[in-house]
Amino acid sequence: MAVADSWTSPAVIVGVWGAIAATAASIIAWRVFRWQRQAEFPVVTCSPRQAVEHDDWIALNIVVRNVTDTAWRSTRMSIKRPRGAKGFSAMLAERTGTFDDLINFQAAERTCSSVFKMGAETAAAGTPRHQHWGGGDVSHETIYLLKSSIRSSKLSMRLSLVSTDAIERRITIAIKRQLEAAAAIA
Repeated sequence: MAVADSWTSPAVIVGVWGAIAATAASIIAWRVFRWQRQAEFPVVTCSPRQAVEHDDWIALNIVVRNVTDTAWRSTRMSIKRPRGAKGFSAMLAERTGTFDDLINFQAAERTCSSVFKMGAETAAAGTPRHQHWGGGDVSHETIYLLKSSIRSSKLSMRLSLVSTDAIERRITIAIKRQLEAAAAIA
């Protein structure tokens, strides 16, 4: 009977409720911290489409919209899924050298890989875009994926960004998309 009385004493009950309240407060504080931390990251969207330029490729338009007062530079794209998928950035691709300065897809097919460099830069939030040479707080970069290297319709990539602050911050943003039906891709 003495053991049962010790669990129902007011001091024990207050202690248990205090522990529950402290745990709940720490969970809420962690979620608020995580939400505020994610508000410091740029917003990234990805829009897949059939490449008009070449039938063997899928084009993905990667848009980085900056909502922070820090400028960001896209440094690298890593394709995680489907395994073996290969691609390249149109911004850094080898060109044909003709008047139209088109992408050399034959050379790109030989040099594409699952990890490749990116070249877009996104200015701080509120920076206006110039009419002729772009810039601003939104950047667009097209990447191409080789259709023959894609075996699944689930696409998972990681975009690496580096801040242009005096002390660089590096972040990685996961991009997940469902491509068209696998039969339409291959």
